[in-house]
Amino acid sequence: MFSQQRSLWPTVASPRLAEGVGGNPNLTPERNNSVSLGGEHTASDSDSQFTAFVFSDRLKNEISTNWGTSTIYNESGTSTRKGFEAEFTKPLSSQLQLDGYYTYLIAKNSDGSRETRRPRHTIGASLHYDVWPQHNGSLSLKSKTVISNYDQDFALTGWPTNRLPDYIAIDFVGRLDLAPQTQLVFEIGNLTNRRYYDVWGYNTIGRHVNLRLTSRW
Repeated sequence: MFSQQRSLWPTVASPRLAEGVGGNPNLTPERNNSVSLGGEHTASDSDSQFTAFVFSDRLKNEISTNWGTSTIYNESGTSTRKGFEAEFTKPLSSQLQLDGYYTYLIAKNSDGSRETRRPRHTIGASLHYDVWPQHNGSLSLKSKTVISNYDQDFALTGWPTNRLPDYIAIDFVGRLDLAPQTQLVFEIGNLTNRRYYDVWGYNTIGRHVNLRLTSRW
């Protein structure tokens, strides 16, 4: 079992002061009080691990944007975020491992309305295969599922808040250490070339390939 309680008073960064047309140099820093309670279990006969916890956040002075006047401001009252998270790790063999997580979130503005761009359900899974363990050579297939996300649609009159389409995004990643300080990474993002949105009007990138060579010294 574990529990945590903390309070944060982040400073207002300069880009937020300049955001929008009008801006607002008199913003008050947000204050967040967070409480979480959960537990962790590791199987005695394997490296399988499961973690789960509930959380509750209360955010005061949340910084929001008034799109009608193109200015930013502090909300009065308290915004809330509460929910549940769980994650697991399950070795399937000496070289194959399955990881996953699930997040359930209820996020509300200080007036009680649903907060936008905060999915109710987020599910992730990753299948990881060690091809060449001596050189950290691995192949990973990763998926992310987003269900029940909402955003303001600025293409419609009155800018109504509508539900975004649910989606599953899949990525493929390969890694290999060429030397102790040098790594080669090959990625295929959005493997199925799925068209999906996290924000209305802004399509995410389609299928794409990245090849990176990194070195540290």
